Amino acid sequence: MEPNIRGDIRRIWVFIVTFISYCLYHASRKTLSSVKSTITQEWLHSGENFSNESHAHNFFDNAKDAETFLGTLDAVFMGVYAATMFYWGWLGDRLDPRTVVAVGMFGSGIT
Repeated sequence: MEPNIRGDIRRIWVFIVTFISYCLYHASRKTLSSVKSTITQEWLHSGENFSNESHAHNFFDNAKDAETFLGTLDAVFMGVYAATMFYWGWLGDRLDPRTVVAVGMFGSGIT
């Protein structure tokens, strides 16, 4: 039996592209939690970054308020993410999984 080199190269290429896509997709979900401490500090001390007095105000008065806001934002994002996973799982069972993954990756890329 003659080896199918072209098919093997195509499978390897599809694997690499899919792996990189999932890595980037996963990384896009983690950005907020990765920079929360930096955002908190910037929001608490935003007046120090501006020379113009009209912009010299903080977004939050204390760290507790900033952390509460960012925690709520993170919780809402993860709640919506978890809820939509049920829908996409259900849809993936009824449609071609490749189509569902492609649409999901495309949607993630444009948002």
